Amino acid sequence: MPHSIVLMGLMGAGKSSVGKRLSERLSLPFLDTDLLIESQQNKSVADIFLLLGEPFFRQLEANLCKQIVQGQPSVISTGGGMILNPENVLYLSQSGLMVWLDADPAILFERIQSDKNANRPLLNTQNPFETLKHLYDTRLPIYKEAADFKVRTDKQSIESICDTIIEFRKHGNICVRP
Repeated sequence: MPHSIVLMGLMGAGKSSVGKRLSERLSLPFLDTDLLIESQQNKSVADIFLLLGEPFFRQLEANLCKQIVQGQPSVISTGGGMILNPENVLYLSQSGLMVWLDADPAILFERIQSDKNANRPLLNTQNPFETLKHLYDTRLPIYKEAADFKVRTDKQSIESICDTIIEFRKHGNICVRP
């Protein structure tokens, strides 16, 4: 059985919310890669993007990825773009169960809009919804390839999503939920 559970998906998919609850239910530490980077750099992700650029941030993600996969079993919430680096995907997949949290882009955008505490530097564009949709379409093949399985988060509660992940972790299969 993989020792960690790696949650991946686009912004707004529920990685942080599900990850926190899943870690409680499984008595595993919760690691949010964006929060860890912010703590290490003493800057928000948005400030890192603005001041140092996306390539610098992606290098920070790669460095962190190598560190956390060598640590104790955990629930890991990855930044939405961490899977853009194939080496990150390799490390993460070797360390744990890769769970893709997915939702329709319209739902993702609605969640992002309602989260006033969120800082989404990639959406600082003329048309944030179109940008989100483009990110979704671009990353979709990568998520499909990297994931051990996918959980739709559009219409499920956090508890139901956690139940699905725990069931898959135990038995290697799940019943598809509506």
